[in-house]
Amino acid sequence: MEDCANAQKPITTELRRWFDQHMRLMADEELREGFGNLCDAIDAVQENLERENDALYAENDALRHERDDGWVELPRDADGEPIHVGDKLVGEKVGGGYCEPFVVIGYVMSNGVIEPMDEHKLPRMAKYAHHQQPDTWERIIEDAINMHFNPSLTSERDALVARCKALAGEAE
Repeated sequence: MEDCANAQKPITTELRRWFDQHMRLMADEELREGFGNLCDAIDAVQENLERENDALYAENDALRHERDDGWVELPRDADGEPIHVGDKLVGEKVGGGYCEPFVVIGYVMSNGVIEPMDEHKLPRMAKYAHHQQPDTWERIIEDAINMHFNPSLTSERDALVARCKALAGEAE
């Protein structure tokens, strides 16, 4: 039997320490040997569980890779872009406008359709979601007011003009 003081497995380390402290109370050699065998058996179970856990993590990584390689067709947003776990989306409100942005934490089957799930574990309808909030005249005006038309913000002003042209449907 392995010396109890040299044990390295975390589950049995405390058991072996207790055993070493109380061994003087155990006069029966068979009892001491049986306790040592119990610790060895726990170590073996722990090693098996660790191997199984490693195998499950490897399988999970392989499945995640397959999923990202088109194994399962991902839901698409209103603009036709695929929605991945971790994407930040905004949804359209029924009465117009947009909801607060949300992060996709997974997918859920809803009425036979795979939908993104938000951080509150609620399904969101992909066909009403966007990866970025579409521009509106109100957002452009708000951004212009926030810029204060500082002369040093030339690139920001140029971007604002480009947004206006895009929203108006003008080509650059």
